[in-house]
Amino acid sequence: TGTLTDTLVAATGESMRFDDIVAKGNGNIKVYIGYGITAIDDGFAQDCENVDINSLVLEAGVESIGNNAFDGIEICALTLDSALETIGDYAFNSCNIANVYNNSQIITSIGDYAFANNRLNNYIYCDTLKEIGAHAYENNKISTFTQIGTDITIGDYAFAGNKIENVTLSTANKFGNYVFANSTAIKLTATVEDGIEKIPNGVFCGCTG
Repeated sequence: TGTLTDTLVAATGESMRFDDIVAKGNGNIKVYIGYGITAIDDGFAQDCENVDINSLVLEAGVESIGNNAFDGIEICALTLDSALETIGDYAFNSCNIANVYNNSQIITSIGDYAFANNRLNNYIYCDTLKEIGAHAYENNKISTFTQIGTDITIGDYAFAGNKIENVTLSTANKFGNYVFANSTAIKLTATVEDGIEKIPNGVFCGCTG
């Protein structure tokens, strides 16, 4: 087991440094990380500019993804495997991700801006999830937010700037301010469950529905 810094990445069947991926043909590569790697370090790919990956697969064994790990790296599709527990701040910010395939049922926290500024139409949920950070999914294409378990803290602006059409505010979760602000959906339907005493500040501020 170990921490992944800039080695032990398998791409097109070869063991290589992450920054060597650029020389292997951007946009046509499927990258696998796992098997012996338990943690991906903070800022792992921060020195790899203009990298374009068709598919990034985090395989069995990867338990945590550090802050800014893939921030700004072009990734079309992302697969998260069963051992993953935590996703750091800005981990996949501005990666232009269209699809996330989540196979983990033990994720406990998703950091601030973790998936902000992508093209996602859904969000990650599992029964163990306890925290969705501020701005975590800001500026994506998510259209529906419904009840997602109990006792989850959802940070400020977590789903702002999406295409939210349906929202359920439940007493089971703790909502921050401006969580769904600036939704661009044509029509917005919100359901507020009995027992909610206070709606957070600006929760639907700027919504056009």
